[in-house]
Amino acid sequence: MAVIATVALLISVSIHEPLEQRVHDEFTAKYQEVLFFCVQTVSTVGYGALSPRQDSNAANFFVFLLVFSGLLVSTLLTGITWAKFSIPKASTLLYSDVLLLTTFHSQRAIMFRAANNRKYGVLVEGSFRMSIVVLNRNFGRRETHELRLTSNELCTNSFSWMQARNVWPIISLCNTVTHIIDERSPLYNLSTSDLLSGDHFFVVLFTGLDNIISDTMVARKAYHACDILVDHHFEDNITLAADGLYIDLDAINATYCESDIGGQSSEEEEQANADNTPHSDYHEAATSNATANADATAGAATSSQKRDVYVTGFGKFGDILENPTTFLAKRLVDHPKVTEAHVLEVATESCVEALGDMYARAEERGRPCIFLHFGVSAISRSLKLEQVGYNMADFRIPDERGYTAKNEIIHEGEADEITTKVPLEEMLEPLQAVSPRVAISTDPGRYICNYVYYRSLVWVKRQTDEGHPGHLALFVHVPEFRNIVLEDQVALASKIVDLVAEL
Repeated sequence: MAVIATVALLISVSIHEPLEQRVHDEFTAKYQEVLFFCVQTVSTVGYGALSPRQDSNAANFFVFLLVFSGLLVSTLLTGITWAKFSIPKASTLLYSDVLLLTTFHSQRAIMFRAANNRKYGVLVEGSFRMSIVVLNRNFGRRETHELRLTSNELCTNSFSWMQARNVWPIISLCNTVTHIIDERSPLYNLSTSDLLSGDHFFVVLFTGLDNIISDTMVARKAYHACDILVDHHFEDNITLAADGLYIDLDAINATYCESDIGGQSSEEEEQANADNTPHSDYHEAATSNATANADATAGAATSSQKRDVYVTGFGKFGDILENPTTFLAKRLVDHPKVTEAHVLEVATESCVEALGDMYARAEERGRPCIFLHFGVSAISRSLKLEQVGYNMADFRIPDERGYTAKNEIIHEGEADEITTKVPLEEMLEPLQAVSPRVAISTDPGRYICNYVYYRSLVWVKRQTDEGHPGHLALFVHVPEFRNIVLEDQVALASKIVDLVAEL
């Protein structure tokens, strides 16, 4: 308000008669003189006297405006100049141009390098974030999945997710940042060909503090399929000398191929490649392991349990890149009471073929058995024992081979629904002792889960009609890991196997 009053007074005195002719001339003239003198003193105009003229209101008011506008412009220019030239540049952090898909401590991993690109100063409290952007062709959209990162200095032969970190206290050297493709990685179900297909790309974001100007800097990098090198390793670009440590930033992209390493026999290379097979090829591996397990334990199973247990899980589908049932099937392969464990492709054609082979082996063995199917429910927060299978396939999205069933009958001539003979009520109490989040459900959906369940229920029914009773089928819906963690799901699945094997 004081500023407005002063400006109004100045405008008034500049367009009216001289102040000596107004009421309160003496007071007003004194105030005006003090105001003008104050402004000119701030700007060093006049050097102790009003300039250019003491008795000219218009001239003094013009000087007043010039001084204030000059101070304002100087302040703005100073701030803009400092902000422009002192801002951290993304080039401060140098990324490698290549992304490695390789083996690290006997585990598959992806790696990239990042280095401080300045001669002086370091980056502190740096945070790397890495995501994979996936093209979901079923929905026609791109989806982002964040990847957990760690630094090679923390990696050991036994990786733990507790070792993963997002904050690097200081970045002064060249860092190799790693994502381990283990059971909890979104990349676990993707093969090398999937990652090189062009449907995926990686985005890396670094946020850190520049210790020279104490300001936050951000640097990002994108890696596409053409930037990925398979089975390569980074060359060492750090040299220790008597007078210090040298980092060759020109060699940040230098790599060598695993095949260039001598001293490894062809048999060892073949075994190493087999050990490092991506999990998307797990269906074949699980099948062979499970079949071998069945042959090795056939006699023991006959004497130690009442029925054989055939377990299935599913691979990726839709926006579910890490299907929990994939991990459950892998864990249950070595369960002593599991006869076979398989990961099924989420496609009707492949499911029919895989189930047909399993049914044939079960008939050949001639023992009572149960087909225990696991599937994921993205909206569920608990484990659900499905009581009923329905003779209807109505897919909300295409399966992994692009087929979409719409109100189709699964088995012609069969009932609209079939209820399992498994005593679910009796199983609830021992299962809830492991985890309270277990319930009975009558809605397995109308997608591949129900499709597989109903086919097994029909097989059990037909075996009974042909004089081979004692077979059972059960479908279990599990939630995603954010609702029930992996170890708890494994404990529940193992308990279910123990229970159904003795029914």
